[in-house]
Amino acid sequence: MKTAKTNWIGTILSCLCDIAGFVTITYLLGCADFSFSKSPVSILLFAANCWLYSLFWQNLRRYLSRGTAILVTILAFSCVAALLYFVGFLPFGTEPVRLPLF
Repeated sequence: MKTAKTNWIGTILSCLCDIAGFVTITYLLGCADFSFSKSPVSILLFAANCWLYSLFWQNLRRYLSRGTAILVTILAFSCVAALLYFVGFLPFGTEPVRLPLF
């Protein structure tokens, strides 16, 4: 009985860590893609975002059923949408930074 409860708690903690990482990285990739939208770099950022979606889905399917994984994915996308709505896009500067040389 104790082992089953420990596995359940571990599954929830793994799922929460995956969601937090997914939301953070998706938000930052979205901001970078928005900032570099007129550059060829945006193709790489879009590909990285697609790879992140598939990796997130594989991680969820490892320890959740298909229906639960769909609900968790919807929750994660809702968190990203809320972050974009309330915080907005963070612009990344494309101007070179000059460091003082001693």
